[in-house]
Parts: sequence; C-alpha cells; structure tokens
Amino acid sequence: RDSARERSARGLTLVRPRTPPPVLARGRRPRAVGGIGTPRAAMSTKRIEGYDTDGRSFRSPADLWRHDRKMKGGSREDGGWYDHGVKYWENIPATVDGVLGGFGHVSGIDVKESKEFAARDDVMGAWLRDAIAGKGRRLAALDCGAGVGRVTKECLSDLFHDVDLAEPVAKFVDQAKIELTGHKGRFGGAAREFFVTGLEAFTPAPQAYDVIWAQWVLPHLTDSDMIAFFKRCSPGLRPGGFFVVKENIARDHFVMDNEDSSVTRTDDYFRALFKRTGLELMASQQQKEFPDDLFKVMMYALRFPVSEAPGAGGDAPMEGAAPEGKPPPQQQQRPPQKKQRVRPALID
Repeated sequence: RDSARERSARGLTLVRPRTPPPVLARGRRPRAVGGIGTPRAAMSTKRIEGYDTDGRSFRSPADLWRHDRKMKGGSREDGGWYDHGVKYWENIPATVDGVLGGFGHVSGIDVKESKEFAARDDVMGAWLRDAIAGKGRRLAALDCGAGVGRVTKECLSDLFHDVDLAEPVAKFVDQAKIELTGHKGRFGGAAREFFVTGLEAFTPAPQAYDVIWAQWVLPHLTDSDMIAFFKRCSPGLRPGGFFVVKENIARDHFVMDNEDSSVTRTDDYFRALFKRTGLELMASQQQKEFPDDLFKVMMYALRFPVSEAPGAGGDAPMEGAAPEGKPPPQQQQRPPQKKQRVRPALID
C-alpha cells in the first residue's frame, strides 16, 4: 500500500500527498469550472481546483472529469465511474469497521451530533417533539448509501418510525438485513425496505419520505448525477419534506480518490451545486468532535421551495421547515401516508 495514502471510512479517502501538486504549489489560479460531468451553471464564479490521490493536479472540476473519462474509458453515463467504485467496496469487509475504513471509533460521536442536528428547531425539532408526545404523522426516511445499516440502526431509527435503505453493494445489504432484524427504534419503528441500487439510478415512490438522508455517499456521484439525484427524488418527499446531507469537506481543494471513484468537495463546491439544483439551505452545522487530523465534516438540511420543486404542483403547503436560521412554523397534523458509509479523511 502506498505510504502516502491511507484508507478512510466509506465514501472518501485519506489523502496526504508527499509534495503539493505542481499547480497548487505554484499558486496558479484555476480556470472557470464547467464541462464534462459539471453543468456550466452548476458552479459559482469562484474558481475551484483540486488534485487526486496520486498527486495529479486539476485546474477545475471540468479538468477532473475530462481526465477521469480518459483514464477509465467512456463517459459518466456508461457506468464506468460507478462500476469502478462498487468493485472497490465489494472487496471491503461487510462490517462497521470495514465500511468506516478502520475508523469505527468515530461512529458514536457521528451519531450523537447527527441527532443533535436533526433535533434543531430549524430542522425537524417540531416533528420529533410531536412524535415523542405520540402526535403527528408517522415519519419515514430514506438512508442513502446505507452500507451495513449503521446509520439506520444507530441514528435514523431513533428519529423516524420507518426507514428504507438504498445501497449498491449486495453483500452490505445482506449484512444490513441481519443487523436490523428485530431492531426497534425509539418510536417502535424499524427498517422497512432494502433497495440494492446506486443513487445514480434510484427513483423513490411519490411522497414516500419525510427526509432523504445522504451521508458519506455523495462523493461517489458525479456533479451532474448529484444534481439529477436531488431533482429526481424531490417528488419522493412528502409536504414539508427535505434532504439531509452529511459529508466530508476538503479545506481548499477538491480531492479525487482514484481507487474508489469518489471526490471530496469543498464547502463552496457543495453549496454551488446545491444552488444550481434549486435547493434552499434550511440549516447547516459542522461536526465538532471529530479528531483534528480528519477532514472537516458538514451537515446540511436542504429543501426545494414548493414553487420550484421538480414535479410540485405549487399548491402543497411546506410544513416544519424554514430558511437557515429561522424556526419552522407549527406543523399541521396529517394522517399517515400510504404508499455510501463513513469516510472521515485526513485533511488536505
């Protein structure tokens, strides 16, 4: 194993190049972003550059995607990027420590702060208070890139009555079923359905979820597929529903892992993609208690304004959510609806 590179948990890579990549070392300003894998309007006017785990530098995301297509052969749409990533994870043990890349000791801290973020008044605090009081609707979530079910078992089952899991690696899904058999969360709910699929191909049933939770998995999506994922999943949210994103954040430059097909993006990079998608930021918070030698981790709660949500009729009320920094309105009561992978990584 290359001593300059260490593995991290599911979704990202630990990166510590021997020397700064030449473009970054010279301080050269990158080109404007856009191009293959990155819709031109997806990025802000801020210039974004990065490097890969072999120390190769990229002047923009477009430069990255052009290189990856050349090296792996074929475009984003032909499946090469995703097949490469899934093959990597098929060789990883189906255990919590396996999907966390040996960083299983951070799981408890991760879960604790995820629950604290969810309980904020500007996220889903009102929903949780109603659920604890035995009021309100039955809450459902989708765990994206669910791995062996760690996030569902330790976190989401205590926030929602029902949780579905989407994961492309079949042996991880098999282990998740074992881990979650008989498990009951805080409100007596449990894992409901298991989908063996990648997010680039997943489409939820209409109004199936209150929250779609994506943690340490979006680095495996290209820019264009991430935007398409959010738009395609919007009709799968119930009125007032939203997305939660929890991901590693590169400090100044994005980092591509050549081994597992993932890109650790900067906060500016993520926010520009959210903006291009049409998502509104409800709340954001940094994970506070991770070791200092790991990448910063950010949590974002995001929603589509009802008038802009793909597939929205424009007349459905948004409940329990508000722009960042403002508490949500009092939730209306509704009858029940019918019907990745941690990758903490060393700082760049």
